[in-house]
Amino acid sequence: MSAPSIAVIVVHFGPEDLCLGCLESVRRSAGVRVSPVIVDHNPTPSAAVRDFALANEGTYVSKPENPGFAAGANAGIREALREGRPASLVIMNPDVRLEPACLRTLHDVLAASPDVALAGPGLLWEGRPERWWNVGSEVLWPSGKPRSLLHGEPRAGTGLDARDTGFVCGSVLALRPDVVDRIGFLPEGYFLYFEDADLSFVARSAGLRTVVCPG
Repeated sequence: MSAPSIAVIVVHFGPEDLCLGCLESVRRSAGVRVSPVIVDHNPTPSAAVRDFALANEGTYVSKPENPGFAAGANAGIREALREGRPASLVIMNPDVRLEPACLRTLHDVLAASPDVALAGPGLLWEGRPERWWNVGSEVLWPSGKPRSLLHGEPRAGTGLDARDTGFVCGSVLALRPDVVDRIGFLPEGYFLYFEDADLSFVARSAGLRTVVCPG
């Protein structure tokens, strides 16, 4: 069975070493063919990030005006779809480090369940791999505050199966191209934060599921 094609969209802002570390972890992904799409929001474009993307059959886009995370992610999605029709799209923050099996796991969940619109992994604390930072999210009403599920809880005993969640954290968010066709792009009215909650709400309102994969 051939490895599925994954377009990984990294919205880069901040030190270039963060993004380069992220891209290196993406490059080490197992069981997938990865095409990195880097949308650089820094005022001064990063030559090192650009060179990494191009050397790994990727795409580099500079947007020094920094239109916000959702706008950058959408620009990356459009660029990825312009290049072809990948099996899955993954949007990522530049400070994320992936385990090698992560992208394949997310793709397999999306491929196996057409009713799943968005999927994300369990997120761990930096330097504390035994504890969760986020295993899905929810919005607390009436305050409207987001909450990370299992935040600070031990990783052991959580279970590995995908589970439904209120919204998928935008740090790592996977979706199929047909989901973009159905529910549209990320809402650009938020400069940073809450666009992931909004997109998940739109997906669930369309009768689709949003899941997190602790495995």
